[in-house]
Amino acid sequence: WHYLVERHGTPQKAPGVPCDPDFVIVAYGKLGGIELGHGSDLDLVFLHDADPGLATDGERPLDNGVFFTRLGQRIIHVLTAY
Repeated sequence: WHYLVERHGTPQKAPGVPCDPDFVIVAYGKLGGIELGHGSDLDLVFLHDADPGLATDGERPLDNGVFFTRLGQRIIHVLTAY
């Protein structure tokens, strides 16, 4: 979250109103049941409550949807890198 906010600004709930970091990760299958093994896949769903028609307020703005997509991608990278 902080890395993306530093680069692109904070997602907007309304013009000029920053969005809280309301981001939920839902885990399904063995990950959700805390039975994860070495061969298990990660079944994750990411939910956010930001207006997709608005953008971040930084120098390099992104659409809110793109911002949260990149946040999800970074989380998946961290979970699968080790």
